[in-house]
Amino acid sequence: MNYIKPTIIEALCEFRFASSEDWDSTIYGELWNLIKDKYPKKEERKQMSLGFQIGPNGQQGSSEISESAHMLFKSSDDKSLVQLQSNLLTVNVLCPYSGWDSFKPKINSAFDKFSSLGDFRLQRIGLRYINRLPKVDENRDYSKWLSQSPYVSEVVLKCKEGQGVNSRVSVPVDGNRISVTVSTELPNGGDLFVDIDSSCDSFSTSETSDVGELLESLHYNLIEAYESLITGDLRDEMGVKDV
Repeated sequence: MNYIKPTIIEALCEFRFASSEDWDSTIYGELWNLIKDKYPKKEERKQMSLGFQIGPNGQQGSSEISESAHMLFKSSDDKSLVQLQSNLLTVNVLCPYSGWDSFKPKINSAFDKFSSLGDFRLQRIGLRYINRLPKVDENRDYSKWLSQSPYVSEVVLKCKEGQGVNSRVSVPVDGNRISVTVSTELPNGGDLFVDIDSSCDSFSTSETSDVGELLESLHYNLIEAYESLITGDLRDEMGVKDV
């Protein structure tokens, strides 16, 4: 279904690649040259990682600090982003979410342009929708918005505003995987979020040549999961679009 006021506050698609000899620091600039007409703003962040070497008897050996680049390329209104890190390409769209027909072309375009820069073997695709649900009425529990499903337990449904929850379920679906996290903003409550990740980490050669078809499958599974865990009250709150 399409909703007038969807609960999605961020949608993103992550492409993870195996290490490749074609990867080097010039990739960041080359990608930006291909996409800067739609993502003219760029921001660089540095990521630090700390590694330890453990000896045969469990003793800690030398440690190594490594630094890697994390580039963000943003649209003029900051509502669409392409992010590039070592072996990871991410496409984000922020609230207000304008729909799959708008989001999917952004994903395909970024993936195709990145793929043109070298031989990169795809290891995982993850399509995620992060939802913030409306506040529940006083003295009402989360069953107002969430229904019992394979992804949401009865225990979560009985919690009320001011009672923190953090529940995660991950199951295989049609050869892929759906992971659903239901959590409050703070340990003791706050806004309620539903984070749905539809992912694939096993690819045939034919599948990697048609990422668009894979994305459609992941999106279908994600929407099916979302529709299975929300209530009629939440649908009424969002309002169904006439199509």
